Amino acid sequence: MSTSTRIRVAAAAALMVAAGATQAQALAVKPGGWNLHVVATGTPGARPFDSKSCVTNEELQSLRAFQKDDDCKDTIKSSTSSRWAGSAVCDGKMRGEFEIVAKGDDQIAMTLSMEGAGGKSALRRMEMTGRWAGASCKGFDD
Repeated sequence: MSTSTRIRVAAAAALMVAAGATQAQALAVKPGGWNLHVVATGTPGARPFDSKSCVTNEELQSLRAFQKDDDCKDTIKSSTSSRWAGSAVCDGKMRGEFEIVAKGDDQIAMTLSMEGAGGKSALRRMEMTGRWAGASCKGFDD
């Protein structure tokens, strides 16, 4: 193999490694049932509440875990195995930023800040914590 061919192969390999490093990564948490606690501020009358969610391997791989509102379009801006950050637009009326952080493979923390499109409504903030409940999704939303 000539020197120029070796340089081209090495450059191509380096580009593939660099491209792989910038691809979205699944959050390193366990699939299965999750217990969630949500606290919202900026919305009159909002009270903390608990929820349950089923998280599948497919959702983790496609970066859709814990963000299941069909009325919202999420865009992941950066992702690692321990943190996702992005933006969301809901019904074209609300937009904002979110961050999901894995605090180990069995705990997460999420923050979401939303406001009306064009800044027409007050800023709303949601904080969510989650704990893995088990591998089975029986009794959890999907």
